[in-house]
Amino acid sequence: MQKQIVLDDRDLETADIIGSKRFNENKKHQKTMSWNLKKMHNADRDIQGVAGEIAFDKWCKENEIMYNSDYENTQCRSSVDDEGDGTIFLNRKPFSVEVKTTTAKDPHLIVPEYQLKKPKDIYVLIRKLSTSKFKIMGFSTPDMLEDYYDDTCLTTCNSCYRMHHSHLIQDIQDLINLYNDEE
Repeated sequence: MQKQIVLDDRDLETADIIGSKRFNENKKHQKTMSWNLKKMHNADRDIQGVAGEIAFDKWCKENEIMYNSDYENTQCRSSVDDEGDGTIFLNRKPFSVEVKTTTAKDPHLIVPEYQLKKPKDIYVLIRKLSTSKFKIMGFSTPDMLEDYYDDTCLTTCNSCYRMHHSHLIQDIQDLINLYNDEE
Protein backbone atom coordinates (compact mmCIF):
# COMPACT_ATOMS: atom_id res chain seq x y z
CA MET A 1 0.00 0.00 0.00
CA GLN A 2 1.42 3.38 -1.08
CA LYS A 3 2.18 5.65 1.89
CA GLN A 4 3.48 8.84 0.23
CA ILE A 5 1.00 11.62 -0.46
CA VAL A 6 1.33 14.74 -2.59
CA LEU A 7 -0.83 17.75 -1.76
CA ASP A 8 -1.87 20.05 -4.57
CA ASP A 9 -2.01 23.86 -4.41
CA ARG A 10 -5.64 23.82 -3.27
CA ASP A 11 -4.82 21.42 -0.42
CA LEU A 12 -1.93 23.65 0.69
CA GLU A 13 -4.10 26.76 0.52
CA THR A 14 -6.76 25.01 2.62
CA ALA A 15 -4.12 24.00 5.19
CA ASP A 16 -2.90 27.61 5.34
CA ILE A 17 -6.42 29.03 5.89
CA ILE A 18 -7.55 26.46 8.45
CA GLY A 19 -4.19 26.33 10.26
CA SER A 20 -4.18 30.12 10.61
CA LYS A 21 -7.73 30.07 12.01
CA ARG A 22 -6.79 27.33 14.49
CA PHE A 23 -3.74 29.28 15.61
CA ASN A 24 -5.89 32.35 16.27
CA GLU A 25 -8.46 30.26 18.19
CA ASN A 26 -5.69 28.71 20.31
CA LYS A 27 -4.34 32.14 21.21
CA LYS A 28 -7.77 33.67 21.76
CA HIS A 29 -8.95 30.99 24.17
CA GLN A 30 -5.57 30.45 25.85
CA LYS A 31 -6.34 26.72 25.84
CA THR A 32 -3.03 25.61 24.43
CA MET A 33 -0.53 24.20 26.87
CA SER A 34 1.77 26.86 28.31
CA TRP A 35 4.81 25.58 26.40
CA ASN A 36 2.90 26.17 23.18
CA LEU A 37 1.92 29.69 24.12
CA LYS A 38 5.54 30.58 24.75
CA LYS A 39 6.90 28.94 21.59
CA MET A 40 4.16 29.76 19.09
CA HIS A 41 4.60 33.12 17.41
CA ASN A 42 2.96 32.28 14.09
CA ALA A 43 0.63 29.70 12.57
CA ASP A 44 3.31 27.47 10.99
CA ARG A 45 2.84 24.57 13.41
CA ASP A 46 -0.95 24.59 13.04
CA ILE A 47 -0.66 24.85 9.24
CA GLN A 48 1.72 21.87 9.21
CA GLY A 49 -0.71 19.89 11.38
CA VAL A 50 -3.65 20.61 9.10
CA ALA A 51 -1.56 19.69 6.04
CA GLY A 52 -0.78 16.33 7.69
CA GLU A 53 -4.46 15.78 8.40
CA ILE A 54 -5.32 16.58 4.78
CA ALA A 55 -2.59 14.19 3.62
CA PHE A 56 -4.02 11.39 5.76
CA ASP A 57 -7.54 12.10 4.46
CA LYS A 58 -6.23 11.99 0.89
CA TRP A 59 -4.32 8.76 1.55
CA CYS A 60 -7.47 7.12 2.93
CA LYS A 61 -9.42 8.14 -0.18
CA GLU A 62 -6.67 6.87 -2.49
CA ASN A 63 -6.68 3.53 -0.66
CA GLU A 64 -10.48 3.28 -0.45
CA ILE A 65 -10.48 3.44 3.34
CA MET A 66 -13.57 5.05 4.81
CA TYR A 67 -12.51 8.05 6.88
CA ASN A 68 -14.55 10.97 8.18
CA SER A 69 -11.99 13.72 8.58
CA ASP A 70 -12.43 16.71 10.86
CA TYR A 71 -9.54 18.79 9.47
CA GLU A 72 -11.88 21.67 8.60
CA ASN A 73 -12.62 22.19 12.30
CA THR A 74 -10.98 25.45 13.37
CA GLN A 75 -11.81 25.22 17.08
CA CYS A 76 -9.04 25.09 19.62
CA ARG A 77 -7.61 21.57 19.47
CA SER A 78 -4.74 21.79 21.94
CA SER A 79 -6.57 20.82 25.08
CA VAL A 80 -7.77 17.74 26.96
CA ASP A 81 -11.16 18.20 25.28
CA ASP A 82 -9.75 17.64 21.77
CA GLU A 83 -12.02 15.17 19.98
CA GLY A 84 -9.32 14.09 17.53
CA ASP A 85 -8.89 14.48 13.82
CA GLY A 86 -11.55 12.13 12.52
CA THR A 87 -13.02 8.66 12.50
CA ILE A 88 -11.69 5.78 10.44
CA PHE A 89 -13.80 2.72 9.70
CA LEU A 90 -11.96 -0.61 9.73
CA ASN A 91 -14.18 -3.58 8.91
CA ARG A 92 -17.12 -1.18 9.35
CA LYS A 93 -16.18 -0.39 12.94
CA PRO A 94 -15.43 3.25 13.88
CA PHE A 95 -12.13 4.23 15.48
CA SER A 96 -11.11 7.75 16.55
CA VAL A 97 -7.92 9.05 14.95
CA GLU A 98 -5.25 11.55 15.98
CA VAL A 99 -2.79 12.60 13.28
CA LYS A 100 0.63 13.87 14.37
CA THR A 101 2.78 15.63 11.78
CA THR A 102 6.53 16.21 12.02
CA THR A 103 9.42 17.44 9.90
CA ALA A 104 12.05 15.43 11.81
CA LYS A 105 14.33 13.27 9.67
CA ASP A 106 14.29 10.46 12.26
CA PRO A 107 10.79 11.02 13.65
CA HIS A 108 9.06 9.94 16.82
CA LEU A 109 5.35 9.82 17.47
CA ILE A 110 4.99 12.26 20.36
CA VAL A 111 1.75 12.37 22.32
CA PRO A 112 1.64 14.74 25.30
CA GLU A 113 0.58 13.01 28.51
CA TYR A 114 -2.55 15.15 28.86
CA GLN A 115 -3.84 13.85 25.49
CA LEU A 116 -3.93 10.28 26.77
CA LYS A 117 -6.42 11.30 29.45
CA LYS A 118 -8.92 11.03 26.62
CA PRO A 119 -7.06 8.70 24.23
CA LYS A 120 -7.85 8.20 20.58
CA ASP A 121 -8.10 4.66 19.20
CA ILE A 122 -5.43 5.19 16.55
CA TYR A 123 -2.45 7.54 16.33
CA VAL A 124 -0.92 8.23 12.92
CA LEU A 125 2.58 9.68 12.43
CA ILE A 126 3.03 11.69 9.24
CA ARG A 127 6.35 13.15 8.12
CA LYS A 128 6.45 16.27 5.99
CA LEU A 129 9.09 15.59 3.33
CA SER A 130 8.75 18.88 1.44
CA THR A 131 6.21 21.66 0.99
CA SER A 132 3.77 19.33 -0.74
CA LYS A 133 5.02 15.78 -0.02
CA PHE A 134 4.08 13.79 3.05
CA LYS A 135 4.67 10.22 4.15
CA ILE A 136 2.79 8.02 6.59
CA MET A 137 5.41 6.67 8.97
CA GLY A 138 3.10 4.32 10.86
CA PHE A 139 0.29 3.77 13.33
CA SER A 140 -0.04 3.20 17.06
CA THR A 141 -2.68 2.44 19.66
CA PRO A 142 -2.82 3.92 23.18
CA ASP A 143 -1.77 0.56 24.65
CA MET A 144 1.37 0.51 22.50
CA LEU A 145 2.27 4.05 23.60
CA GLU A 146 2.22 3.20 27.31
CA ASP A 147 5.65 1.58 27.04
CA TYR A 148 7.20 4.82 25.77
CA TYR A 149 6.62 7.29 28.59
CA ASP A 150 9.22 10.08 28.62
CA ASP A 151 9.20 12.64 31.42
CA THR A 152 12.19 14.53 30.03
CA CYS A 153 10.97 15.25 26.51
CA LEU A 154 11.93 18.82 25.67
CA THR A 155 9.54 19.12 22.71
CA THR A 156 6.39 18.92 24.87
CA CYS A 157 5.39 19.96 28.35
CA ASN A 158 8.10 17.59 29.67
CA SER A 159 5.85 14.54 30.02
CA CYS A 160 4.75 12.65 26.97
CA TYR A 161 4.77 9.34 25.18
CA ARG A 162 7.56 9.26 22.61
CA MET A 163 7.74 6.30 20.23
CA HIS A 164 10.34 6.00 17.47
CA HIS A 165 8.81 5.44 14.04
CA SER A 166 10.49 2.03 13.73
CA HIS A 167 8.25 0.77 16.58
CA LEU A 168 5.04 1.84 14.87
CA ILE A 169 2.75 -0.51 12.98
CA GLN A 170 3.83 0.01 9.38
CA ASP A 171 0.88 -1.40 7.46
CA ILE A 172 -2.79 -0.56 7.90
CA GLN A 173 -3.67 -4.24 7.45
CA ASP A 174 -1.54 -5.10 10.50
CA LEU A 175 -3.49 -2.48 12.46
CA ILE A 176 -6.78 -4.01 11.28
CA ASN A 177 -5.53 -7.46 12.28
CA LEU A 178 -4.54 -6.14 15.73
CA TYR A 179 -8.06 -4.85 16.35
CA ASN A 180 -9.60 -8.07 14.97
CA ASP A 181 -7.45 -10.14 17.36
CA GLU A 182 -8.72 -8.14 20.34
CA GLU A 183 -12.31 -9.22 19.72
